Amino acid sequence: MHKLVAPVAVVMAALLVACGGGSDAEPPAGGTPGRSPAATRTAQADPTDTPQPAATPSATDAPQGRATASAPTPTRPAQQPGAGAPTPAVPAPAPTAPPPPTQPIPQSLTISARDVKFVPSQLVATTQSTIAVLFINEDAGVAHDIVVYGPAGGLVTQSQIITGPSQTQVTFAAATPGDYFFKCSLHPWTMTGSISIH
Repeated sequence: MHKLVAPVAVVMAALLVACGGGSDAEPPAGGTPGRSPAATRTAQADPTDTPQPAATPSATDAPQGRATASAPTPTRPAQQPGAGAPTPAVPAPAPTAPPPPTQPIPQSLTISARDVKFVPSQLVATTQSTIAVLFINEDAGVAHDIVVYGPAGGLVTQSQIITGPSQTQVTFAAATPGDYFFKCSLHPWTMTGSISIH
């Protein structure tokens, strides 16, 4: 009986040694119970290793057949004038030119030569106006004209000589009030008259 116990004890001791000893045995230095030193070194993290960032999915990684939504492009709002922007000055209206002086209405007078006389021989007009005299020669085959003189005696206007029946016209400015004498240069003794201008 004692011969059997001895070999069994030797086998048990060998098994204990092979399995790392009993539960009270100290783990080998730097190791982990039940693991080999190589496995322990692999399991420990390398202090020089840095965590790698997660891969960012690209547009090509999108599933086939599904549109990839793109971010909307922001639009810039129309620039409004700031509250502090200067207001453009409004140009002052151009000064209005004074109206041109009113031109006096010409006064028309008609004087005829009839039977070697002026008809009428006395006429009236207003000053500061233009006098237009229509001279009509009614004497057939007789030549006449009309010559007008101012209040001071100077020549104002003279018509051309016309043979009747015919007519012509002379114009002069009545700037000075008074009597404007007129005559026929061919019959000065019988053909005279005056225009009184006020």
